[in-house]
Amino acid sequence: MVYDPRRDRLHFLNGTALFILECLDGTTGIQELPALVAAAFRLSAPPVGEVTACLERFAAEGLIDPDPAPGNPPGPGPSPQSR
Repeated sequence: MVYDPRRDRLHFLNGTALFILECLDGTTGIQELPALVAAAFRLSAPPVGEVTACLERFAAEGLIDPDPAPGNPPGPGPSPQSR
């Protein structure tokens, strides 16, 4: 689960969504995420569409910055806390 203190909101994430959020550490590019998910969960193919949908949902919920600076991957928005 992830707590967003700005909105006083608790988000319950499944294991895959939490993995994706944790990968958004400022060094991992979004283009790398499907392959990382496929490797971590032993999938036969990278889940490109699913990862894209997850990132869109994170942005809509304010969990990541939807418009990072050029050259920077999207990362967590201001201070959501993972538990």
